[in-house]
Amino acid sequence: MMKVLNFIFLFIFIGFNIKSSYATNCKNINSAPSKLISENEMNQLIEDHKDQPGVKVKKVNISASHNWVIPNSSDEASVFFAIVGIIVIIAWIPYAIQFLADASQSEESYCPWYRLSLRRRSFSQTSWNSNGFDDFGKSIRNASLTGLKFDIGSLNKKYSVLGLSAELGTHSIKDKIQNSRKRFNGTYLLFGPSLNFGVPENTIFSLDFMGGFSTNNDVSLLGEASLNFHIPLSDSKAKYRPHLNLSVGAQLLDIRGDEGLLKYNDPFSTFLAFGFGVIL
Repeated sequence: MMKVLNFIFLFIFIGFNIKSSYATNCKNINSAPSKLISENEMNQLIEDHKDQPGVKVKKVNISASHNWVIPNSSDEASVFFAIVGIIVIIAWIPYAIQFLADASQSEESYCPWYRLSLRRRSFSQTSWNSNGFDDFGKSIRNASLTGLKFDIGSLNKKYSVLGLSAELGTHSIKDKIQNSRKRFNGTYLLFGPSLNFGVPENTIFSLDFMGGFSTNNDVSLLGEASLNFHIPLSDSKAKYRPHLNLSVGAQLLDIRGDEGLLKYNDPFSTFLAFGFGVIL
């Protein structure tokens, strides 16, 4: 039953993200969507509007190349998040169905192994927000997550790919634009399916796709898609085998629109995580 509920959560999670990403009826957004324009185009835009009542013009040299939008890693992160999520779900479902069918008809054992890991990841987003012609500001979001991650895998070759992951930890999120600052701290829980390739005695490569929530009500969405390497640091015959964990992935972090300072920031960011774990 827990596996079924987990599937339902993941599909709702993905569906909500797609809906929020491609919604077309945005009544609360009154400004035109941003786009990359040249310095000449910007100068012409200012020239056309500077004489209008109430307009204040302040030109800011945003970058050395005079681009008015600074690119970040959000596009690559959203693509990575989608690809890993699709791979994990499509590959994980047949193994889960096979396991449930075998469990109801035979006594074949799952033979679980467990891994407990402490890991930390941090990332930063920098963009430029504007509110008309009189308010250009550099916006920065710094976030870090530190948590205790619990993984389950199988020693049975038939189910060795099938795994589950969960992580409990704390997050610190700091938004800054010009002289305004806001913090979003809290405790988070992530859980979801995992694909494991390898055995605990050797290096394990895994794909995780987790979603969850935060105790901070202003954090509306949390999710993670990651590619992980677990490298053994001791003899395989030891009872407790320490591992070095290296992860690269995409983090989904969304602050409610009426609470955050960064109104138009993309919720996706890439990250690199380090940690230490123990095979139990």
